[in-house]
This record gives sequence, C-alpha cells and structure tokens, in this order.
Amino acid sequence: MIEGLDHWISEQVSGYVRICPICFRKAEHCRFLCQRCASFAAQRQYRQWARFQEGIPVLSLYEWNERDHPFFQEYATSLKGGGSAQIYESLASDMLALRAHLKKCAELTVKRKWVIVPAPRRSGALPDHAEELAFQIAKLARVSFLPCLKRRGEGSQKRKSLVSRWAQNSLELKVGRELANDQTLYIFVDDVITTGSTALLAYKSLGKPKHFEIWTLFNRPRLRGPN
Repeated sequence: MIEGLDHWISEQVSGYVRICPICFRKAEHCRFLCQRCASFAAQRQYRQWARFQEGIPVLSLYEWNERDHPFFQEYATSLKGGGSAQIYESLASDMLALRAHLKKCAELTVKRKWVIVPAPRRSGALPDHAEELAFQIAKLARVSFLPCLKRRGEGSQKRKSLVSRWAQNSLELKVGRELANDQTLYIFVDDVITTGSTALLAYKSLGKPKHFEIWTLFNRPRLRGPN
C-alpha cells in the first residue's frame, strides 16, 4: 500500500469510526489501533532501558524484532506523515507512563528542566510523525518543545549501509551554536532507533549534553525481514 495511504483513509472516516490501519477493524476514536492489535503491541512493550554509546539511555515503547516484523512494519508505515493529535497524544501518554515506571530512584529527588528535541523533518515537509509525537510529549509533560535541528541532506537512510549511516553528518543546529546545559535534560524523540546514527548526531549537535535521553516508539535492530 502507498506509504501513509491507510493512515489517510483512517483519518477521512474518523468522524464516524476510526479504522485500525493494520487489520481494518473498528478502533476507539482516540486510539490508533483496534483493541486486538493494541493488545498485541502492548505485550511487546520494551519495558527496560537500553544503553547506547557513551552510556546514553534509550527508552522505547515497543520491541520490533524479527518475528513481529510484518506487524510493526505496517504500524510504523501507517504513522508516516503525521496525523490526528489524539493519536499522538495517546502514544505520548504511553511513553510518559513507561518513563515514569522505569525512572531511577535518584530522579525522585533530582529535578531538571526537560527539553524535548524532535528528529527533524525533511526540508519543506509538513510536520511528521516524530515531530507530532515530540510535541505531544512536551505538551503533556508541560516542558519545552525545541525543534532546533535541521537536516543537511535529503537522502533517506533506509537502504544505506551501516558504514554509510555512521559516516554521514546530516544534522546541524538551526541556531548555529551548542545548546548543552548541565542543568537540563535533553530528550531526543524519533520514531525508530535502528543503528542509532541519527540520535548520536543529535547528541553531538547539541554539544554532548551531560543529561541526554533517546525516546523512540520502536526499538528495531537491523532486520532481514521479508522481501
């Protein structure tokens, strides 16, 4: 199916009934998936912190593995292009609940200013799913939303080799200066973490903040997947 078309169809009929983009069953108006698919996804929540380079913690809502590749491929594709604020508010709420569940004891007494930094959209594009998700996280948490990154190139990373992904330097700050502040927690929000190259570029572009987290909907290692 054309990328985002199933999501568009769901949006067109949302005034009457929301259709699950994966199985096309009826879904609740404020949820993206039907109850059955949502239950399937919930059982695959990634309920632990992952660790990345330089000790950066990664918070992911779902574990996208080889076995469940077709389901999450359809799920991720359906989110492309953004959409209803209710959908992203629901996903943002789930991510904040997971973060609260997994937070460290030290964080109960140490309070820092949060700044939510979304993965940048492509030049000239409308707000996309990563930006919509980041905005709703910031709105619900009542913290700053800072779309301060921009892309240097327009090439997709989807079919690039691991070496190519890590070699490129495709992100930069719009403001042209480092923003790192030791009293601030910077949270980089994207839809999928695969190799982590984009997230690491964001970390470096921000000036390697002392307090930095990566939040994604899907934790997806490089999979073979069906052809």
